[in-house]
Parts: sequence; structure tokens; C-alpha cells
Amino acid sequence: MQHRPHLSRDGGKGGYLNCESIFVFSDTASYSPVINNVPGEFQGFVATSVAIDLGLNGANGQPLVLRDGVGEWSDDVGRQRGFIPSTTGEQVFNLNMQGYGYRIATWPSSSLIPWNQSHALLYIPIIYDDGNTTGVPPVFTNLGITLAAVSIPTEAGPRADRLSPMLFYPGEVEWGGLGGVRSYGAEGPGGNDGKIYVYGGGRQGLLLGRVDANEILDREAYEYWNEGGTWSSGAQSPTSAAVFLGGNYSSVDIFYSPRHLTYILVYLPNYADNAFYYRYLLADHAIIPSYAGGTDDDIAENLVRYSWSNETLLYQAEPGLSGAFISSGGIHQGYFGDDDITNGGTSLLLQWSVPTGLDPAGPTGEYQLITARVEWG
Repeated sequence: MQHRPHLSRDGGKGGYLNCESIFVFSDTASYSPVINNVPGEFQGFVATSVAIDLGLNGANGQPLVLRDGVGEWSDDVGRQRGFIPSTTGEQVFNLNMQGYGYRIATWPSSSLIPWNQSHALLYIPIIYDDGNTTGVPPVFTNLGITLAAVSIPTEAGPRADRLSPMLFYPGEVEWGGLGGVRSYGAEGPGGNDGKIYVYGGGRQGLLLGRVDANEILDREAYEYWNEGGTWSSGAQSPTSAAVFLGGNYSSVDIFYSPRHLTYILVYLPNYADNAFYYRYLLADHAIIPSYAGGTDDDIAENLVRYSWSNETLLYQAEPGLSGAFISSGGIHQGYFGDDDITNGGTSLLLQWSVPTGLDPAGPTGEYQLITARVEWG
């Protein structure tokens, strides 16, 4: 993909909302155009950026084309706009620390969680970046989790509204930072009822919390799966053994498959091997929501009722140009419409990023965004 000015984008995922496929990235650097293969000049960077897919080329086996909105969605000095709004305090800190190597950033690392007909949710880690180090990599400290609602209200492109400056605090489980699932109520998909389930990364595996869809900003309204095998208002600690899925995960997507009538987990493990794996929920019955004629009023509660299948290789990715390991891998739910596995079809779009090892201001850029289509039985 070519960009003018060139963009160097790291990490991020996305999802499908309001008939658009949205790609949300973390750190995004802007450069002036590359002329005669001479790298452009650095124009600055933002902690997050957003793009939308044009033409659904991936459905025809072609490389994706993304609309980055440069010149349309850019800020007042022509850089790619920051997608997740900063608080006043974050803006003041970053302005005062500019040039010293310290900053506060919001780095989305999960897929969009559907909320209602017009909005999706992102639970986003707030990161303190100590880059004022000599000869060693920057040190990143998690300051908590913020919550944003994503929408596409106008031709100005996707919009993110910060609903809470900080919903979960330092030292707590980073609830929602790895993502979550939507469990709709009687109104069905797109409705306002039902629950939001969020994952938390613990030392022994994935922890689980949930909240009514209308109470997402009320910390006291969240309840958590505990070691006694029940839901309680007391949040689990990162050392809790109350995991619904054991193991170590760097990237997680769990989705309900109407074709298979169960939940499927697609993930990258913490060990680097350039491979996506999957597991599925071993329920003792076909999981069918009550709004579709089944017996489950809250289908996501099945996540804690049953065990999961063994780890199985889903897709072996090739190393990037630099030979570095892939990161920020996940699925892009809904990309193939009715053919998408999340809608009862068989197709799934995987996406990931990988460093190129090249000059970030050059024509190739610092990171590659790569996608692959997987067909399920």
C-alpha cells in the first residue's frame, strides 16, 4: 500500500461496523512523500490511527486497499489524525514532555466488541512510555484501561468517543484489554439489551468479567467469574486461578459460529512461532440463542460451563521482510458478509503486522500489514 504522506503503523486490529471494515492501529508516524526513492521527512506521529477498507478486495483474493483519510481525516498540521481522544491531562503531560522521551499513549490491542446497532466498544490500555533511556529499549508501564465507543457517523470517517478517562486502574486485571464478546438479549443482534463479556489476562490464563450492556461505565456493575465457580462483584486479581481458559496468550479472539453452533477461539500464543491456533468450546449441546429459537438466553455464559478442545494449528504465517516474528494477529470479524464464519459462513480473514527492518520513512515502511483468508469446514 502506498501513502502520501507515507504512514508507518504498528499493531492494532479492527472489525465490521455500519457496513464498513475498520482497521485501528497503534503508533502511527507520518512522513512527507517519497520522491525518487528518497525517504520523506518525519512529520510527527499519533498514538492511534484508523482506516477503512475499500472494495473488499480480500473477498476476491486481492490485496486490501485501505482509505487512511490523509488530507481528509488529518489533524490541523496535516498528519494522520489521532483516533482515540486524549484527556486534557494526557495532552498537557505529552506537550510538556515532548522531546524528552516520556509520553502517555492509548494503544488499542483488541478487536471491536459490538455494542448496539450503531456503535462498537474498545477497552484500551493506557501506556506510560519511558523512552528516555540510553542504549536500552523503552520501558512501557500500563496505567489502566480506558473505554471508547466507535461509530461511523458521517463521511468524515470513523469516530471514537472516550467514554471514561480510566475505567480500570494500575495493578488491576486489564479487563477488556484483550477483547471481549457480545451476548445479545431478547432483542437479538444490534439490540441494546444483553451483556458485554470482557477477558482479562491472568498469570494462569484468561479471566472473565461481564456487565449489562447499559451499565458499561459503572465499575460496580461488573461481575467476575471467581474461584468458587460463580459470578461475584469482587474483581479477580492477576494471580487468580479462576480462569475459564488456561494458557498464555498474546492476542485473543473468541467468536460464536452459527455454522458450528459453538464458540471458537483464534489466538497467537506468547511464544513466537508465527502461527495462529484455534480451539473450540466442547459444549454438550448445540448453542443456539433464544432469540433464534434456541434455549440459551445468554449464550456467552457457556464460556465458563464447558472445557475447550486441544490446541490446533490454524494458519502458519511467513516471516516478514526482516525475518521478525508477527504480532497483533487476530481475525477481522464480519469481513466476508454472509460468507463470514461469524455470520454462518465458512470464510475468515486473518490479519497481522510484522516489522520490515527498513527505514520507516522509505517507500516500503517500517511495518507490513498482512492478511490471509482461511476457509473452514
